Amino acid sequence: MLWSALRRGAIRESGYYADDTKLPECRTTLFRRYMAGKLRPPLIPLHRAETLGRRLVDRIERRSMSPSEKQQRKARREWVRERNGDRKLHRDMPDIDLEVIQKGFGFLAAMVRQHLPGEEQVLEQYVREVFDVALRTLPQPRPDDEHSEIEGTPYEFDRWVMARTAEFVAHTNSVETARTFYRPILELGPAAKYWVEDFLQSWISMGLQVSPDLAGFARIWQDMVAYTETLPAWQPGKGNYWSRAEQLTVELMGLCQPGVAVLGDAKYKGLVGSMAVTFEQWASQWLRYASAAGWFAYFLRTDSGRVLLPQGVKQLALAVGSLPDRDWSHHDLGALFTEVLSSCWKYLQSEVESDAGLRESFLRILAVLCARQIPEALHLRAKVSEILGSS
Repeated sequence: MLWSALRRGAIRESGYYADDTKLPECRTTLFRRYMAGKLRPPLIPLHRAETLGRRLVDRIERRSMSPSEKQQRKARREWVRERNGDRKLHRDMPDIDLEVIQKGFGFLAAMVRQHLPGEEQVLEQYVREVFDVALRTLPQPRPDDEHSEIEGTPYEFDRWVMARTAEFVAHTNSVETARTFYRPILELGPAAKYWVEDFLQSWISMGLQVSPDLAGFARIWQDMVAYTETLPAWQPGKGNYWSRAEQLTVELMGLCQPGVAVLGDAKYKGLVGSMAVTFEQWASQWLRYASAAGWFAYFLRTDSGRVLLPQGVKQLALAVGSLPDRDWSHHDLGALFTEVLSSCWKYLQSEVESDAGLRESFLRILAVLCARQIPEALHLRAKVSEILGSS
């Protein structure tokens, strides 16, 4: 903790990372304090290290900067604070070396998976420390602001924190504990798109691997989805062309490429089945957007996604006729929808024949695809027409 502040100060004094001439002095000072018994438990909070780092940097700047440089830096800070034209929200980075923190807590991933009995409390303390330092850097967008976004993209430290947080939340199997971590992330919304995406992708791709109870995982996941329904920034737009939250909701449901690669495995059929109502409610709001419809269709083709085929085909049938023409080729909807129908016919032929609602939806999608002259759909129509009649 302390070294992160001292190293940041030493690098600030030398001017750049390649010059490490100031590091030995700081290292020796810290080591002597340790040997003298002045650095004893409990672990100091990271915000104290941030305070120390800020004081060190301020002291160095007062000593090394000329009056004109100080004036220019002050003017720059004021300009950034007052600037609104580009709708950018600027991060407030701490004066500590975040790489030191990431390396120092490099054991967290292993600790989540293989922690010893009685370590739950200290594990949560460690995760919360790194989580809080990352969240403190991110400005909170106003709920009514539909345009601002945080400047830049996540650093390696940010991605690492989101991954460790997702793993810990999945491991705890507690909705109450999970809420204290995921709610602040989701509240950032589209303004912090990349940071929220990193957490949601880690939630599926890493969280599923460490979850001790998939029923508990589903409860937390359902609670996350329900919470976004209360947040204005996560609501669909009025039209069907584009919504600012569109991609985030796809990530939320595990339908992005990294998510489907894990969630689509056959061993998660039970999990997906327990989420069927949540998927149905999500689809009723978002399938009018082509990218969401495309990713949903992509997932329905997987081993676990087939659990949702009957309801998925019915919901796609309601949306297929209203999707914008320009998006069909952009999202390869023709091929994706045809694969869904082919999978439905392969695995659920008897249901398609006996369930009037499913058969009607199947034929409606097939008719739209054939009208668009999708070759695979024309071939499928020839295969099923004798049994279901002309579509």
